[in-house]
Amino acid sequence: MANNDALDDVRYEHHLKHRGRDNQHIAQLFWLLVCSSIAVFAARRGLAWWERRCNPKKTAHPHRELFPIQIVRIKALLAAISLLSFRNASVGRIIILSAYTIAITTLLVSVNAPAFSTHFLDDVAFRAAWVTVAQVPLVYLLSTKRGPLNSLTGISHDRINWLHRWTGRILFLCATTHMAIMMSSISIAELMRSPDGAMSVVRYGAGAYGTLTLIAVSSILPLRRWSYRAFHINHWICTLLFLGIVVNHVPSYARLPIYVSFALVATDKCLCAFKFLSNNINVRPLKRMSLRARSANRQVLAMGHPVKMMTPFITNSSLTSGEPTTIIRISDVPLQWKPGQHVRLYLPKLGVLEMHPFTPATCSDVSTSPFPPIKDDDAEHYGLLPHNTSASANEMVLMIKAHSGFTRRLSDYYSHWLALPCPNASQPSTSLTAYIDGPYGNPPSWAEYGNIVLIATSTGVTFLLSILDYLEQLCFEGETRLRTQQIKFIWANRHIEPQFEASVSDLLARHTTMLRESDIKVEVEFYTTCEAAEDHITTEPSQPDPFAHLRRPRPNYFARRPPLRIRNPNALDDDEEDDGWYHGEEQEHSLKQIHPYVSEMDSRSSCETYVSSTLIDDESESDESDYESMMDELDTSCWSRMPSLRLPRFSYQDLGFAKSCQCTRIRHEQRKIRQRPPLGYISRFYGSRPDVTSIISTSIPRTEAGKTMVAVCSNAGVVTDAQREVSKMNVDFARGRRESGVDIYTEGFR
Repeated sequence: MANNDALDDVRYEHHLKHRGRDNQHIAQLFWLLVCSSIAVFAARRGLAWWERRCNPKKTAHPHRELFPIQIVRIKALLAAISLLSFRNASVGRIIILSAYTIAITTLLVSVNAPAFSTHFLDDVAFRAAWVTVAQVPLVYLLSTKRGPLNSLTGISHDRINWLHRWTGRILFLCATTHMAIMMSSISIAELMRSPDGAMSVVRYGAGAYGTLTLIAVSSILPLRRWSYRAFHINHWICTLLFLGIVVNHVPSYARLPIYVSFALVATDKCLCAFKFLSNNINVRPLKRMSLRARSANRQVLAMGHPVKMMTPFITNSSLTSGEPTTIIRISDVPLQWKPGQHVRLYLPKLGVLEMHPFTPATCSDVSTSPFPPIKDDDAEHYGLLPHNTSASANEMVLMIKAHSGFTRRLSDYYSHWLALPCPNASQPSTSLTAYIDGPYGNPPSWAEYGNIVLIATSTGVTFLLSILDYLEQLCFEGETRLRTQQIKFIWANRHIEPQFEASVSDLLARHTTMLRESDIKVEVEFYTTCEAAEDHITTEPSQPDPFAHLRRPRPNYFARRPPLRIRNPNALDDDEEDDGWYHGEEQEHSLKQIHPYVSEMDSRSSCETYVSSTLIDDESESDESDYESMMDELDTSCWSRMPSLRLPRFSYQDLGFAKSCQCTRIRHEQRKIRQRPPLGYISRFYGSRPDVTSIISTSIPRTEAGKTMVAVCSNAGVVTDAQREVSKMNVDFARGRRESGVDIYTEGFR
């Protein structure tokens, strides 16, 4: 036994000389696999570019594939498998994480020492240290927004953010393995008090592990949701501190991964800072109020962009939901963004350390016309901002729903702005200055698809509107690359929001006019999922009036007159008025007779519908107060002494009007007030949810031969349903039951 132990010691001494070299080879092998994966995605991007280059012109025939049909079917089958989900987790992500975990585990245990020898754990500890250090640059590479990974593969950082988190967790497990084995032979007292120089290296390792533990604990989802701003600040401080400590822990021949990590962080931050400054530093003309100074065209260097609030539409209801949507406009943005990309908005006045992502509802100008745009003075500096003014180049429209924090402060600021006097030339309309970071994201080329199905919920409709704006601009320019022939637009919202819906309808009409005139089929469906918005809700009951036959009908002076409208001569869609809009009202007025059931509120509302003394009606409870005052007056009059003529008292709660949800009251006002018919191509559904599976299956028939895209911007449930249905279609295509496969692009939010 003594001879065997001596032999083992000799072998181990020989092993120690080669252990460092083997671990370096392991680290090199790991990065060879990582670089190979990046090269595959870069080659895939290059092949997609070459495929678009080989098909530059618009044809009515099916899209010609660059590869044989067998390879295309295999690609569709792999895409279908990756789209499947298991317990709210994508099968594709599960496969990637499982393969990565198996690879890391294999590297950890594949040491030269025997599995059950006394030196096995020692070798595993050193191998875990090397594997941990080798993964550090990968974690930082996956966190970059403008790093080499994003430039080569075209993958946006938000698409691989989940991989960054899981890679960091596996790195933490590898560091824990190294720390647990090494500290099993070192006491805490020896670690703290030993003056040995080698022990100082161990102290640096303990400090690096402690910093890594703080990063892992603070990245837990509940803490991240509780205060994302605190998480973000703590995350970056701790990650930089970790690099500074660990560089003193590892030996000099193993510091190359740490230096690479420093270079990745510095490059990414420098590129992001350069892009941020180029987006927000611009030259503006200096405006002067005196007539003599107008001749001097002086310019100043300005920072940021002025935020222009959108004036509310004139709707049939003054009620608002509990989560109103604020719509802002930023004109002449000096950057280009693709439809579907998002930007990060920074408003210092509403949050010094807050920057939030939003998707614009418009697309940047893609016009290549040599003619300059028509000069259109900004009406916001000289009066109220109209909705029918021609949009300036690179106009960014953002729709922001108020929840809490920043969005709630923006909504309160907008309400305060509406209460101010009308803006004029001497008083700016708003003092908000916006700073834009981005754009981010790498959406597909929408013009390549002949059939596009667009699905969104809530403010995710901005994602769809930007796509329509892009297609409309291509159609206006006569681009040959536009292959789109059919568009299905599905938007679902929880409650009725008249202002939000009017804004969406206005942008939708602008972005689809040219498409519909070019024989592109556009179908639009609006859904309000609130059960209180169903059409079968009973209206306000009317009570019999025994003296109706003695009263004369009140003359309606406004029955034959259209409402006052201000026509903008620059608007293109003002001439598209429906001439028969008022015929129904005139016919109803001519046939109106004295009826024993008379509603006093309906008779008063006929005149009050078209007369408003203010732009914003702050008395949202006017109907309820008028009804209560009328009942109080009747109770104190002589009619209260006659029980047979006493009217019963109703409350708005009895009629189904809940204070928490205004959908019932808004639907009641929409029925009571005669309104203009909606656009013919828009179908509205109240009290129901869209059947995503049925919509996709009916919109994409099996005989569809061209390229088809399903774009979804919604919560996880809708995204999962859409992915499941597209996965079934791709499986059918792989089995030869469909003419072509289906692509899907999703954007999720909570």
